Amino acid sequence: MDSDDLSPADGLCNIFLEFDGLDRHQGSSHANFRFRFVHKEQEQEFTMAVLSLPVSAADDGMEGMMVRAHDQLIRVLRQSLYVSDKMRQHYRSEAARYSPKAT
Repeated sequence: MDSDDLSPADGLCNIFLEFDGLDRHQGSSHANFRFRFVHKEQEQEFTMAVLSLPVSAADDGMEGMMVRAHDQLIRVLRQSLYVSDKMRQHYRSEAARYSPKAT
């Protein structure tokens, strides 16, 4: 698979992003929603990182908060992919100065 193609694919890697839970703010209806990056291999799971996103309550219940949490997650991931791609382009051009065949 081409590393520039960001389409999902089966077997792409063994790191997954999962909803991990939420922490309600004391005295408030707002909460932090947690998502975790999990490395799964040979029937074992290892949490690599946890991302906690603050979510405001509204008149649409827990389901609406879950939608807003995923909206925020998508924005964070989109921004991270953009920055990672820019950094990859930079380092690819730097690496090409040393070995044009390596990139």
